Amino acid sequence: MNLPHLATAWPINTKVQHTSTRRTGTIALCTPRDPIAVDLLNGAPAAHAVLRSGNPIVFVDFGDGHPAWYRTTVLRKATDSPRTVWQGRPRGWR
Repeated sequence: MNLPHLATAWPINTKVQHTSTRRTGTIALCTPRDPIAVDLLNGAPAAHAVLRSGNPIVFVDFGDGHPAWYRTTVLRKATDSPRTVWQGRPRGWR
């Protein structure tokens, strides 16, 4: 997947949900001087990148103070339905 296609498929401010933790967040611009942005994008703040392996990644802010890059394979676009909104601990959590 190339960068323009990634930016079209996963635009900034899109609500996303992590598939395993069920946390919801939004796609945002990365912080200045982010190591991945420096390495792949010459230091420019961005919300999208493609790793050298070809895996597309997006920068997600879950509102916990620790935004990070995530592969699109572990995210899905969230809706406001009760099934996709974060409801607390995942099943089986003790």
